[in-house]
Amino acid sequence: MKTLRILSSAFALAFFIASPASAHTELVSSNPAEGSMLTSAPTELVLTFTEPPLLEGSAISVKSDNAASVEASPVTLVGSELHAPWPQLITSGNITVDWRAVADDGHVVTGALTFSITDSVIASPLAATTSVDDTNTDSSTKTPWIGLGIVLLAGIVLAGVLARKNK
Repeated sequence: MKTLRILSSAFALAFFIASPASAHTELVSSNPAEGSMLTSAPTELVLTFTEPPLLEGSAISVKSDNAASVEASPVTLVGSELHAPWPQLITSGNITVDWRAVADDGHVVTGALTFSITDSVIASPLAATTSVDDTNTDSSTKTPWIGLGIVLLAGIVLAGVLARKNK
């Protein structure tokens, strides 16, 4: 009976320890916003996260169909927001902002957002093709599976111990 209590306590502990691991820094909003159509280049990029990322390791780069990719620097941290000045070399076109943020637990989150800068909002070819980046390498969707695996493993061990005890 003592073994059963120990194993059930270990099972409960594994379950509760695995649960908080699914919370990581996530992008909440951006300025300019995803899919927006601007008539002039912004002066600054602002990425807002669910929790403050670490400044070290975080980065923002900007590219357009009219220019090569340019790093937006220096990146600064204000609360849970990463700020970067707009690269002056990029003045128009279909824009992709690639970003990387590092959570305080070391977890790296990356993603991209798109918008357009044009003289005429009506002439923007991006308006009909705007999409959210589905290639985000954020592994927070994998974390619940890790926790489930730990819980499943603990259940198998518990079943094995109980089966041996009953023999």
